[in-house]
Amino acid sequence: MKRKKTSKGILIDVALLLVCLLCITTCISSGILARYTTGANGRDGAKLAKFSVSASAEPDPNDPMEYSVTVVNGSETAVRYSLELVFDQPVEGIITVNVNGKEYGASGNTISLPALGILGAAGKTEQIELSFTANNLTVPINFDTFVRFEQID
Repeated sequence: MKRKKTSKGILIDVALLLVCLLCITTCISSGILARYTTGANGRDGAKLAKFSVSASAEPDPNDPMEYSVTVVNGSETAVRYSLELVFDQPVEGIITVNVNGKEYGASGNTISLPALGILGAAGKTEQIELSFTANNLTVPINFDTFVRFEQID
């Protein structure tokens, strides 16, 4: 009597069983994961607006230690502004500036007045009065006034 080897049949049966189990496991897993999947969509874009600002500084003709800075916003949005005074030589400990009751000191040859105010949209104007105090100043000092504008919503 001849016997046939049946090992090939058992291997194929085991392989088919593993493939079936893999398919069933994949279906169950994908169903579980699908519950925790969400979708979302949205849009965003940059707002474009006309940006038109100006500033001017004038000394007080009656008092050389008083200056007036006028800032104008012709933009379609509000702007935040700040000032920076840059002197031609170091003035730390010599010159301070008073704006709206607050005193600002120098750092080297610069006095920074950050975030002084916000101007609303379209044609808003504001005047800032600068009052300088000088200790032991014996020679005239020149300075440049820089006004920085930042567009805000």
